[in-house]
Amino acid sequence: MIGYKVAGKIKATTLLMHGQKDDLVPIGMSKKFYQLLKCPKKFIIFKNADHFIKKRPWQDRTVRLTVSWFKKYL
Repeated sequence: MIGYKVAGKIKATTLLMHGQKDDLVPIGMSKKFYQLLKCPKKFIIFKNADHFIKKRPWQDRTVRLTVSWFKKYL
């Protein structure tokens, strides 16, 4: 996967979120990508969420975590 080749080159602080029940992107791919990152990083797995994390309470939590991340790192 192309993403794996560039993961180690990413320097920006990275927030990675993944739905536990994602049926489009296997969670193992995100875990591998996360492990390859050499920058400050955080990985959040949403229990029982799908690829789009579009239902509450995941959607609300995604917004809160993203805003908090931006406030901290931007």
